[in-house]
Parts: sequence; structure tokens; C-alpha cells
Amino acid sequence: MILLFLSCCSLPDVMAQHCGYDNAAILVVRPHAPGDTTVVDGLRITVLDTNNVPLTYGGRPYPIFFRNTDGKAFNTPGVNHRPQRGQQRLFPFAQDNYVLVIGHHLDLRGCSILVQDERSWEHRNVYRQMVVPLTLERGYPLCDRFDEVFYSTYGDEPSYAPIDIPLRRR
Repeated sequence: MILLFLSCCSLPDVMAQHCGYDNAAILVVRPHAPGDTTVVDGLRITVLDTNNVPLTYGGRPYPIFFRNTDGKAFNTPGVNHRPQRGQQRLFPFAQDNYVLVIGHHLDLRGCSILVQDERSWEHRNVYRQMVVPLTLERGYPLCDRFDEVFYSTYGDEPSYAPIDIPLRRR
């Protein structure tokens, strides 16, 4: 049976992809109020390219970041799984932060993160728009790590840490 399967498929095609996140990476952003570590909900967060316009792939802009705990965002482009049973987070290591799946080889040098608070003034705390330069050259690879509670890095990779963004009130 296995020989029949292999004879129908070429070996390079069978070996081409072993994970739904081959060539995928993640950016994790933690926006919070000054002096508070709680993630602020309801923000619009976008990746900007070196010209300060939304970053694109294939002629389309990348989607905005979504909360890792937002069940409605699990159909976002690039997301290739659902949380495990009983889990509230799509990527457990990313906690309750904002996340975005991008290409692993995407060069982020010169890119930045745009944080916008589009909530109404009825909220007690409304924050200023901010542009934060990215210090990462690439996102954190997701293959074989997307469902881990602790993100493990390998020798040639930077240590994992969410991008910390202390917000400023308007």
C-alpha cells in the first residue's frame, strides 16, 4: 500500500511540507497602559513597511493584528489550526497579546508597528496613535512551535519576547 502511494506521488512533493506553518512566523505585540502590564483591548494594530504604509504580500495588505484570545479571529489569513480542546488561546506561548502570522523570510528591517485606539471617548482611557520601530529582522518561526506553552528558540534565533508597547494617554 505504501509503495503504491509513493509511486503515485513524487518524493519531493511528499517531503515538501510537514507542518501547516512551514515558512510562517509570528509577531507578538503587548500594548499596555503606563505602569500597568494588562493588555489594552480594542486597538487597531498594523505592520508598516519602510515607507510607513501598510505592509503587503501578493499585492494585498497584511491583516491587522488580532487578540490571541479572540475566537472570531481564528479565520484570519495565515492561521492554519484551531485551539486545542479547552484552550482559549490560538498560540499558547503568546498569552493574551495581539498576534499576526507573517512569512518567515519576510525582512522586517526598517518596518514598524502602528497602534491606533479607535475606541470612543466613552472609554476612560483612550490612547494616542503610536508608530513603534521594529527591532526584529524576522518574525519568530511557527513550525512545530505553534501549540507550545513556552516558545523554544534554536541557536541562530533571537530569544522570544513580545514587542512591548507602553501606550500614552491622549
